[in-house]
Amino acid sequence: MLCHLIDETIKLPMEIIMNKQRIMPLAGLIVLSIFLAGCTASRKTVSIEPSESDLRSYSAVVLSVESNVTDDVHKEMTDLERLAVAKIKALNIFQSVQLGNGEGAPARTLIVKTSISKMRKVSGKSRFMVGAFAGRASMIVDVTLSDAVTKESIGSYSITGQSGGTGVSGGTSDAIDKAAEGIADLLAKNYRR
Repeated sequence: MLCHLIDETIKLPMEIIMNKQRIMPLAGLIVLSIFLAGCTASRKTVSIEPSESDLRSYSAVVLSVESNVTDDVHKEMTDLERLAVAKIKALNIFQSVQLGNGEGAPARTLIVKTSISKMRKVSGKSRFMVGAFAGRASMIVDVTLSDAVTKESIGSYSITGQSGGTGVSGGTSDAIDKAAEGIADLLAKNYRR
């Protein structure tokens, strides 16, 4: 009887320990998942003057990108142009997508004027050296949609592209990719079928 009591006394802490061994890794996995999910690259679009127009009447898009920041962002502008054109073409809703300022563009051409208003760069080297402490890269672009012939504004938006903020996530290129994705998504949502 004494042995039975000792066995039961030993089993109780062992059961608690065994349950903790199962619970602790699970709790750690849940916390890690929440942390990583909260720190992935993202984008946000804010309507400044929402479009009331149906973009189906436009067969072509002319995209321009300029900068209103004091930093040298020539490479980032080129990357944004390339990615935005590729993502708009991938929508397969416009017959023509090209870069330019829209001067002399024919009727049924949508001008997408994009201006970089804020840029925070995080290089791959910084990400590697200091990990999550490098922070998030971000790009804010102001986008104005207008008609090539009438020059009338159709809508204006602010799009924020942001990289992840963990020690293993990307840098500036992720923020640019998310901003370009936001531009294409904006056109897709305003193209009513």
